Amino acid sequence: MGERGRQVTVGEAEFEEVPQAAPIASGTNEIGAAKVRAPLELPPMQPSTQGLARVVAVTNQKGGVGKTTTVINLAA
Repeated sequence: MGERGRQVTVGEAEFEEVPQAAPIASGTNEIGAAKVRAPLELPPMQPSTQGLARVVAVTNQKGGVGKTTTVINLAA
């Protein structure tokens, strides 16, 4: 195995024990409170029906009960 750790055998599988890695360096040594962001102001939007669709789901676990026929008649 590698030079970083010692070989450990558990059952028939082999694993390598690795020493704990050094902590990741950061730009600051202290933890501070998060800054509050100013709320995002968006212009008001007018409601629109463009692009909206009506969705009707027809389901039944049994076959031959007229699901396709019902959907075709509703779509017409």
